[in-house]
Amino acid sequence: MVKVIPSIIIALLCLATNEISADNHPKGITGHSNDPCELPEAKGVRLMVKTNLFNDILLTPDIGFEIGFSPHWSLSLQGECAWWSNDSRHRYWRVAGGSAEARYWIVPDGFRRTQKGHHIGIYGSVHCFDFEFGATGHQSDGPVWGAGLTYGYSIPISKRLNVDLSASVGASWGNIVKYHPECGKYVCDSHIRLQRFSLTALGVSLVWYPGKGDRNIPKIKDP
Repeated sequence: MVKVIPSIIIALLCLATNEISADNHPKGITGHSNDPCELPEAKGVRLMVKTNLFNDILLTPDIGFEIGFSPHWSLSLQGECAWWSNDSRHRYWRVAGGSAEARYWIVPDGFRRTQKGHHIGIYGSVHCFDFEFGATGHQSDGPVWGAGLTYGYSIPISKRLNVDLSASVGASWGNIVKYHPECGKYVCDSHIRLQRFSLTALGVSLVWYPGKGDRNIPKIKDP
C-alpha cells in the first residue's frame, strides 16, 4: 500500500496540471500520446489548494487539497496541526488531525465555472488534542472521531481564487481526560466519554487553482 500512494499522488497531479479534456484535441481525431499523464477518461479534473482562514486566526494552521472530478463532484482533504506550548506557565494549545469530505455542487444548467456556488457534503474526521491554560486541561485519550454533513457556498474573487464559506454539523465521539497541573505533575481529575451532536466546524477558506496559462483554470466549455 505504501508503494502505491506515491503513484496515486503523481497521477492526480498530472491530471490536474495537464488540463485533461477531450476539448484539448481537434474534433474527429482520437490517436495516442506519448505523455504518460494524458488520460482522456478523466475529463474536467481540477486541483485546488486551500486553507481555512478561520483556523489560521485560531493559531491552528491547516492546508487542504480538493480534486474536482466533474462540475458536480469533488473530494476535499484537509489537515491541521498546532503544537504550541509554554511549559513555564503550563499552557498548551495542541491539536492534530484531518478530515475527508465528498462534495456535491448544486449548480444550474449552463454554468461556466467549476466548483462555484452552493455545495453539500458528507465528511469524516479524526483528531487528537491537548488544551490546558494553567488551571485545568482536557486531553484526548486516543483519537476523537467525527462524521456529519456540510453546507457551503463558494465565491470566485479572481480567475484562480475562490472564497469558500461553510459550516458542518455532526457527531463527535471519543475519550477525554480532564486534569490539572500540581507540584510539577499532571493529576487526572476524571475520564469523560464524548458523545455529542453539534456544530463541528466553520470555514472561511481561501481556495487557489494552481497552474499557468489555461492549465487547471476553473472554467469549463461554454454551453
